[in-house]
Amino acid sequence: MKKSNKQVVKEVNKMFPPVNSEYPICFIREGETMVIVSGECEAFETIGDEKFEIMVCDYYDQYRNTGGVHPILFKYATELGGYWEWETAGSLVLVRD
Repeated sequence: MKKSNKQVVKEVNKMFPPVNSEYPICFIREGETMVIVSGECEAFETIGDEKFEIMVCDYYDQYRNTGGVHPILFKYATELGGYWEWETAGSLVLVRD
């Protein structure tokens, strides 16, 4: 079953809760339908018992093996049958096949 864009946004923000709830890392812009991930908003990532503030994408290759996209986010898009495309140096767009 294909997930709606609203469901994708909800799941990504659950995987990577925003540091500031007013600035979620994943959203749909007003008047548009595309799923956007911000490279400018920090999110929390929990590894073991520790919580870290991270960026989930980095145009300048923090995540070199996955095109600048956090490996978990990269895998999630693949599982949806899609991939992340850089819209700008500060944002990704989900592209589905």
